[in-house]
Amino acid sequence: ILAAKGDAAPLPRGSVDSLILEAAAAQGLTPVEPIDDASWLRRITLDLVGRIPTAAEHRLFFSEPSATRRERLVHRLVTSDRFADRWAVWLGDMLRVRSGAAGGPELDRFLRQAMRDRMPYDRIVRHLLTAVGSPGHDGAVGFFTAEGADPLEMAGVVSQTLLGVRMKCARCHDHPF
Repeated sequence: ILAAKGDAAPLPRGSVDSLILEAAAAQGLTPVEPIDDASWLRRITLDLVGRIPTAAEHRLFFSEPSATRRERLVHRLVTSDRFADRWAVWLGDMLRVRSGAAGGPELDRFLRQAMRDRMPYDRIVRHLLTAVGSPGHDGAVGFFTAEGADPLEMAGVVSQTLLGVRMKCARCHDHPF
């Protein structure tokens, strides 16, 4: 697992697998056997960069030692511009980035660069919520300018997109939160 540039060391190898196996055992589930390399190559490439592997990627993957080929492929994929672009688009959809709105293109560029730099999500969110100035100076400011910086609208956007809680109804109605 890769750490963000400048962050603490990555998790020890196999720690995610251990957590998944522990959770499965706690629920009385028996994990299925690992899939073959060809299936894994296709799935991981689709998941990480949104397309099937090219013939050249297929040849390279199978030319590498079987003990390290999966790790090497993941590293190549997550450090690629295609990965950064795919996940910036996903994050932009979640954050309601509008390319035609004020600050939209700048916010899109900020998200793409954040993905290239492997910025952790908590730092992305913190930056989005505390950015000041203009979108031309700091693309994260585009998060607020897209909604015209209306505080009530932004409270609804932030609570729904970042916290998963719909607060927009509270503008007109009593709300349990």
